Amino acid sequence: MNYSSLLFWLAANLFWVGCKAPLKQETSMQKVEVGGMVVQWHYQAEQLIIDATAPDIGWVGIGFNVTDDISKASLIMAGVDRGKTYLSERFVIGPGQHQTVKALGGAEVVKLILAETNDQSTHIRFSIPVNAVDRFHYSLLPGQAIYLICAFSMEDDLQHHSRMRQHLKIKL
Repeated sequence: MNYSSLLFWLAANLFWVGCKAPLKQETSMQKVEVGGMVVQWHYQAEQLIIDATAPDIGWVGIGFNVTDDISKASLIMAGVDRGKTYLSERFVIGPGQHQTVKALGGAEVVKLILAETNDQSTHIRFSIPVNAVDRFHYSLLPGQAIYLICAFSMEDDLQHHSRMRQHLKIKL
């Protein structure tokens, strides 16, 4: 590595560290209802905690994007299939084309806290870091405007089309 490359690397890493916003306290719960889904969120330490319930027994999807578009969205899909919980971090390349963050070379950082289903609904809860870790995630800071993508399916197959999907511009 030559001297100018080393300086660039150091400057980029110092900038990255300087952009991270520390969160010290828990925030109050916020809530939206859309298309039969209920989505709630709050901050805890350096994590955004998302709680979502959908009126169906398949996967539940929560996504984030800086534009009102599904393309380039960070998408979390979770649920319960045959008694086993699952969570998949995905990135939407284009309409109908989403791949796992891991397959694209990104880091898996979302933690499943809860997934449960009954004969009428699916409920998920997960945490996600507030600071983006790679190009497949977005920073999710308190007070930030972002598009929240809410979706659900009647199937657990993650390639199955959503029964409902809506985008809402929210303030975190």
